[in-house]
Amino acid sequence: MTVLIFNPNQEKIIIDLQKTIIKKLDMGKTILLRQYPLWIDVNELDSKLTDKNSLIELKKLTKEIKKITVEAPVIDSQIWCPVKVETASSVINTQLVLFRYYSPAQKKYSVLQNELKKILPEEIDFPLEVSIFKAGIARSHSSEISELWDSFWCKLT
Repeated sequence: MTVLIFNPNQEKIIIDLQKTIIKKLDMGKTILLRQYPLWIDVNELDSKLTDKNSLIELKKLTKEIKKITVEAPVIDSQIWCPVKVETASSVINTQLVLFRYYSPAQKKYSVLQNELKKILPEEIDFPLEVSIFKAGIARSHSSEISELWDSFWCKLT
């Protein structure tokens, strides 16, 4: 699985956003599980790799990335941010999962979404543009456990 990982400065912004959501969003008795690691799963790039473990091929593919945009969080069956990865030939729509529910949501998603808009920190200016990131290959050991197998830093020009 191909993943994109934030640089430390932007990762801190996302972690602070998670903390704000935990502190301020009234979820009732719903228990949230914070998603970590904070990576963007870009499975569409996997289909372009002939060898799923080839960093050389992945480096070539990342050179095609022109822009990465993270939108404001959305609440439905989980809390996540829509992400657009624009390449030379296409736009890949994917997501950055912030939280999963441990127990079902006690409120309607539309009510939670309205509350979320009110508590978003003003210092986070969505959409976030990602220009420095790590691209890597993650291996999944189960539905709950994944690890970053190999990675490299990229900078969009």
